[in-house]
Amino acid sequence: EKGISLPPVEIFPGSPFYAVKRLREQKEIKKAKLPQQKIDAYLGLALKHYSEVRSMVILGRPTSDIVVSIEGIKSGFKKINAILDEERYLLYDYSVRRRVTAYANFIRKNFRSHMLNQEFLRDYRDVSPQIIDILWEIQQVSQRFAMLESYPNETAFYLESNTLLSGSN
Repeated sequence: EKGISLPPVEIFPGSPFYAVKRLREQKEIKKAKLPQQKIDAYLGLALKHYSEVRSMVILGRPTSDIVVSIEGIKSGFKKINAILDEERYLLYDYSVRRRVTAYANFIRKNFRSHMLNQEFLRDYRDVSPQIIDILWEIQQVSQRFAMLESYPNETAFYLESNTLLSGSN
């Protein structure tokens, strides 16, 4: 979580330019060729969408706009789950595990704090189910790495090295 900072938000859902922003995001994902690059792209987009949510809450934007960004986060974590299903060797890649876990924990911690904030719940009660969906998707991703959490980093690196050397997925 250290070193994770939220990117600035310039265009919000509801803006006529938001569609262009989403097209640019899709182009960014298509540029990623390797599974690790795709995961990084989805993590970056999840952070951008969380930054949108946070900014919109501060500005008192409509719930419908907030839901758009929340759905972007949920979709990203679903896609990360799908990549990890297909490319199981990534579960043993310490750098992937570290990045996914850090971003997931950052977003989870912040959404949990929203869910505990009475003012947020009063003003944005309608988004609570979507936030619970995000927390569920993050939990699914985190559980994939839970087995390795009991190993020291050196053991995970050893497993990763052996997986790469043997060429098995």
